[in-house]
Amino acid sequence: MRWIIRSIFPAYLGIHVYAYVQLTTAWEPSLEAQLLFGAWLILMVLSLFFIRRLEVSGYRWLAATIAWVSYTWMGFIFLFFFISLGTQFFISITQVVAAPQDFDPRTTPMEPIRIALGLSAGVLIYALWRGAWPRLVRVSLHSPRLPPGTFLRLIQISDLHLGLIPTPLRLKRILRIIKVASPDLVVSTGDFTDLRTDQPCPVLSDLAALKAPLGKYAIIGNHECYAGLPQSEQVLQQAGFTILRQQWVDLGGVIQLAGVDDPVAVSGRPHLEEEALQNADPEKFTVLLKHRPEFESSMVDRIDLQLSGHTHDGQIFPFTLLPRLLYQARPGLTRFGRAALYLSRGTGTWGPPMRFPFAPEVTLFEIKGTG
Repeated sequence: MRWIIRSIFPAYLGIHVYAYVQLTTAWEPSLEAQLLFGAWLILMVLSLFFIRRLEVSGYRWLAATIAWVSYTWMGFIFLFFFISLGTQFFISITQVVAAPQDFDPRTTPMEPIRIALGLSAGVLIYALWRGAWPRLVRVSLHSPRLPPGTFLRLIQISDLHLGLIPTPLRLKRILRIIKVASPDLVVSTGDFTDLRTDQPCPVLSDLAALKAPLGKYAIIGNHECYAGLPQSEQVLQQAGFTILRQQWVDLGGVIQLAGVDDPVAVSGRPHLEEEALQNADPEKFTVLLKHRPEFESSMVDRIDLQLSGHTHDGQIFPFTLLPRLLYQARPGLTRFGRAALYLSRGTGTWGPPMRFPFAPEVTLFEIKGTG
């Protein structure tokens, strides 16, 4: 986690310097206004360090309030940075290629800044709304490894990031989607929690009340480790989940469900899938829960479906491009011979409570047996 902070913080600070230079140059405000704006930018950067200290000190409500403001600002400043660069590039190109008689001398440095601010504000409002309303994604599958007439309804949630930001209202929407879907099995594919304190979390009782005939199972993602593994395991258990750590379970004699830890939890120990599926029946329909969307070639004939998350599909454009550079799998279903990997866009958000352009998702798999 420290290397992430060390690499991201300078870039985040640099974006604030860029915003300060662009806005003060274009607007030419008074010295007092420049000082106030600079103080706000410094406060927003440093607030990231205050949030966790307040949370672990027991000031959870104050930490949550500051977190919402700070992370919403983070989303806005990222949007402004990229939109401003794009706007200035576009205007520069049009001025270069335009005929001299078409050049408008009234265009000032404020023009691209006004456009960038307006677009950023519009995208911000949409992204906040989009992030607060997860949608149900249906995936239909058929398998000869399930007896004919078998119909399994499996719900996947991923990257919920239960902590300061997800509001009870958003979680109630997620629970409502799951209840209406009436699944046989509910699984969480990692990063369920970011909670770092022992203070009670009211929504855990609502999550615990959610029942499924074949049970609720979860795996350990990287954020469970950052929050503290013992604390995260306790949160998952309080929410009613059974944690699968390099192991498998037989569910009703019909399906085998296996789960592996994120590499952060096991210090990069190799061959976790082999360990998790030890003594499993290779002829039965098998689902593997693995946080990161990395498919091991040795699993082609061992599993039928791998469920993963982790990437959030970048969460906010243009960060949506990064997962496509890092992972072979794309959001949705990717085939690997007999097996398939489903990569969820995630059910929650991390950092900025927003999504753009894609919505968070709860995924319903409707699996029919054809064997």
